[in-house]
Amino acid sequence: SNVCATVATVASGTINMTVNPNVVPLAFISTTSTTICPGDLVNVTSSISNGGSVPSYDWLLNGVSTGNTTNTFSSTTLNNGDVVSLMLLSNASCAAPSVVSSNDLLFNYSSSVLATVNIASLNSSLCEKEVLTFIASPNNAFSNLNYSWKVNGLGVGSNSPIYISQPLLAGDVVSVDLIYDDACGSSTTVTSNAITIAALPIVNAGVDAIVFEGASVQLNATSSIVGVYNWSPSSTLNDATILDPLASPITTTEYVLTVTTPAGCVASDIVTIQVEDLDLELNNSFTPNEDGINDTWVIHNLDQYPEMSIQIYNRWGNLLYEQTNTYIPWDGKFKGQPLPSETYYYVLILTPDSEVIKGLVTIVR
Repeated sequence: SNVCATVATVASGTINMTVNPNVVPLAFISTTSTTICPGDLVNVTSSISNGGSVPSYDWLLNGVSTGNTTNTFSSTTLNNGDVVSLMLLSNASCAAPSVVSSNDLLFNYSSSVLATVNIASLNSSLCEKEVLTFIASPNNAFSNLNYSWKVNGLGVGSNSPIYISQPLLAGDVVSVDLIYDDACGSSTTVTSNAITIAALPIVNAGVDAIVFEGASVQLNATSSIVGVYNWSPSSTLNDATILDPLASPITTTEYVLTVTTPAGCVASDIVTIQVEDLDLELNNSFTPNEDGINDTWVIHNLDQYPEMSIQIYNRWGNLLYEQTNTYIPWDGKFKGQPLPSETYYYVLILTPDSEVIKGLVTIVR
C-alpha cells in the first residue's frame, strides 16, 4: 500500500483514523574531491530527506561498517580505490523503506596513473658502429623529471631527454629510466621501451680475377645477412641484384657490391676484374698434308673466348666448317674429305657483342 494509517481512540469510544501517504527517505553524500593523495584528510558530508526526527547513520567503507554514526565522515587513511557510502535508518512516520543506501564515492590517488616514457632515434637506421641520437618523450609525468639512460642495463649518458651514443655493437639494447615526482609529490620510476641495435652485414664481393678481353667471369659474393643486393657498375653484368652475376667487362673494372639489410644497415665490398688484351694470331694459310707440321688452321688464343663462333665458306658461299662456343682447329676437310688447295672465306665472332671479323685463309697442299 502507498498509504499508512494512524489510529487514535477517544474516550467516547469513537475511533479516529488518520490516513497519511508513505514517504521515501533519501541520502546523498558528497566531498570536495575524490582524487586524493595518500594521507590527505577527506571530509564527507551527508544530505538527507525524510529521515525523521532522529535518523540513524552508519558509514560504510568498501561495504563494511566503520562504526561512525554521525552525519559526517572523515579519514586520513583512505587507499586508492576505496569506496565510501552511507546507510540511513529513518524514523519518519510512514517511511517506506525505512533503510536506504546513499550514492557511492570512489576515491583514487592522483598518482594512480603512472607516467610513461617512449624513446626513438633521430637516425634513419639503427645499426652497429654508428653514433646514434635518441630522444625520450614522457607522458603524464608531472615534475622534477630525471633521465637515466642505459645500454644493456648499464648507466650511460647524462640527465637529459637526449642521448648521443658512442658507436654501438650489434645486439646492444638502449633504454631510459624516467624518475619523476607524481601529483602527490612521491618519487616514481618508469622504464621506456627498449631499442635493439641491428647488425651490419658482412659482405665479401669475391676473389679478384683476370680475364681476357671479350671473355666473361661469374662473380661469387657472400653476405652474412640476406638483404637487397646492388652491384655497380651494372652495365656489364647480366643481373646487378644477385650475389653471383655474370660479368663481361670491356676494361679492367672494380665492381662494388652494396648490401642493404631489412633493418636498413648497409655494407659494401669491392672485387676487381682485370681485363687483358688478347691478340689473335690469324695465319692466312696452312698445309694439311698430314706431315705433322701446320696440318690445321690454328687461331691462337681463340679458345679463350667461350662464346666464340666461326664459319668457313668456299667461293660459292657453301658452309664448310662451323664451330660455336668450343674451338676446334679446322683440318681442311669437309665431311671427312680433304678440300683442294684454294682460298676460303671465314667469319669470326668473338662475343655476342663484338664486331664481326672477316678474312681469307688458303689451303696449300
